Amino acid sequence: MKLMTSTLPCGITRPANPTSTRCLLFCKNTQKNSQHASAVAGGVSSQECMTNQKKLPNGMNVESLNRVYTKELGRHSDALIDEIANFLDEVVPSDVNEISIQVFPDEYGDGYTSIGLYLHGKTTKHIPFAEYVNDLPLIDVDSYREVISIADMVVDHVKHWFSECWWKACGWKYNLPVTIGSMDFGDGSIIQLTKNC
Repeated sequence: MKLMTSTLPCGITRPANPTSTRCLLFCKNTQKNSQHASAVAGGVSSQECMTNQKKLPNGMNVESLNRVYTKELGRHSDALIDEIANFLDEVVPSDVNEISIQVFPDEYGDGYTSIGLYLHGKTTKHIPFAEYVNDLPLIDVDSYREVISIADMVVDHVKHWFSECWWKACGWKYNLPVTIGSMDFGDGSIIQLTKNC
């Protein structure tokens, strides 16, 4: 099976439909012998294969939404701190002069957020991070459109959560400049993760 991707204006590549890709992988990994996995490969919607994911009700206030996303991301903090610590121990190519981390939002309320780490040198190398953060609650983004952008809110939460985990993994003293941001979503801020920025 060929994975469909889309390229952003800056040259960053990401899955064109991360939900169906995740769903396919989820179903393949958990239901290898079931007809359901082959049905997903044939195009069954992601909502049909995801059964354990929370679904948030319409009409929650912004403060409650913030608490939910903080708690949901917090479940993965230990795993992310370990993943970051492992990365910090690795040797990066000598031509790398900076690292940026990009957060790709959950634009459609399907619970999938993507985090990519980019090593910038002669070429740019992508390393996916925190791929286990694919179970954020389902939410009807259209019902909140008048109140808040769910995609912006999730990106901001992910940036702050990732930053805290980076620092807890002792990343502040890392020898290269590292920042985290998002291309078109969130509050537009870029957070400096190392003192070398």
